[in-house]
Amino acid sequence: TITVFYTNPFRFLKDDIIPPDGVGLNPLLQNPYMAVHPPFLYLGFTTLAIPYAFCLGALLSGLLSNEWIRLTRRWTLIGWGFLTIGIVLGGHWAYLELGWGGFWAWDPVENASFLPWLTATAYLHSVMVQERKDMLKFWNVILVVMTYALTVFGTFLTRSGVVQSVHAFASTDVGGVFLQYLAAVIVATIALLWWRSKELRSARKIESFFSREAAFLLNNVVLLSICFATLWGVLFPIFSEWATGTKQTVGIPFFNAVNVPLFLLLIFLMGVGTLIAWRKASFESLRRSFLMPAFTAMGITLILMWAGITDFYPLLSYSLCWFVLMTMVIEVHRGYRAVAANRDPESGGVTSALIRRHRTRYGGYLVHFGVLVATIGITASMAHKVEQEFNLGTGQSIEVGRFKLTLDSIAPVATNNYDGVRSHVSVSNRVTGELIGQLVPERRYYRISKESTSEVALRMSLREDLYLVLAGVEDDGKQAAFKVFINPLQVWLWFGGLIIVLGTVIVMIPAGLGQRVNEVQRSAAVEHTT
Repeated sequence: TITVFYTNPFRFLKDDIIPPDGVGLNPLLQNPYMAVHPPFLYLGFTTLAIPYAFCLGALLSGLLSNEWIRLTRRWTLIGWGFLTIGIVLGGHWAYLELGWGGFWAWDPVENASFLPWLTATAYLHSVMVQERKDMLKFWNVILVVMTYALTVFGTFLTRSGVVQSVHAFASTDVGGVFLQYLAAVIVATIALLWWRSKELRSARKIESFFSREAAFLLNNVVLLSICFATLWGVLFPIFSEWATGTKQTVGIPFFNAVNVPLFLLLIFLMGVGTLIAWRKASFESLRRSFLMPAFTAMGITLILMWAGITDFYPLLSYSLCWFVLMTMVIEVHRGYRAVAANRDPESGGVTSALIRRHRTRYGGYLVHFGVLVATIGITASMAHKVEQEFNLGTGQSIEVGRFKLTLDSIAPVATNNYDGVRSHVSVSNRVTGELIGQLVPERRYYRISKESTSEVALRMSLREDLYLVLAGVEDDGKQAAFKVFINPLQVWLWFGGLIIVLGTVIVMIPAGLGQRVNEVQRSAAVEHTT
């Protein structure tokens, strides 16, 4: 209906003249990742409508028990998983295609998918408090509604043309429709919350600041603070234009200055929530639980300072990641000992029994471990990045980091889609002279759209990425301008994303599946022996 009456694609045709061909896809989007990145984001957005539907049904019917919460938790997890995959793939596309050596620029459309991811993450944590302690009922309803509302808002951003982004679609008339729908969602939800306010009152209250309930609630506050800061950065150009007539934007420094400390606090809370007790933790239990992680994290900090890392945020990031890792190791060790002491000899190995009994918990720990791996990759690639611009003639060399780059040749290239120029650059070890490989960056000009792009040449390794961009070529075709980035541990960001997805899949496995499989296997074994 919206396509036909509001954004009819044929309304721009004049005199019924049908063009023989269009201008094609934006050159920056002519990348294989664009075949999978948007569908995953779309799946995430649409799946997150299901928890809102359950929430709306519960509010209308008055059936506000924890049953609908369990259903919405699973669907939220599925939508959250799709969003995670889409965001990681989008970051990888930006890293490969845009030629700036980074993966996240706090672009408005990037943020449009990030905002509901934050509120969904908050809900997945706080809903555990409601299931276990029958608390935060009102809060969880608000988080479900916020998540859905932010998916609608994200669609509005990409379809309305109010923001400038390489990711955004063309400006259309559909923006007003989404705003009206978003307003209707908010007004209806406020009315239903007022109507059901008595039924949504929690039966219990948080008894102590030093408890897992308080840690999860503080986790929610931090996530929503990041969400608000990001949303403010997205909307600030619109507000500034309304107020002053001039569109003013906020850039990467604003988002990093506000969100980096909040993210580090979030990492710390991941460790606290792992070990702290429910209801109320005593000083003695806190000391026993956190002494070893805190002590070893201080040791890691000293080692890193001795190694030459002295900047505050990288030091804090690495140390907090180690702190959280140690809390998870302690918790897994405790569970392993408990299962080993009470294990049925016929139930299989200790590790498999541990995972079967506490699949959701240890799947969540795997997600947290993936977050730690990605955090280390992000920190290293941002804090220790090497960036250099230079010109090279054919046969000339330059040393960057531990590499020596030699320009071997420059040659033109032509296809049905574009014309371009391609350079061949040999990469060798600066000290030993050993040849490591060859990089082939390109500069392309797309004839139909009349746009130029840079095709990055990338050498990925566990230690670092060597990232080479061909910026331009002199008229004589014998000299070229390059930009090179050395991004330490960059690949671990993508590995972290894979681990997060794996942990999410484990959490979504239906309860009792492993036990039923084992029963079938034992029955088959008995029949075979008889």
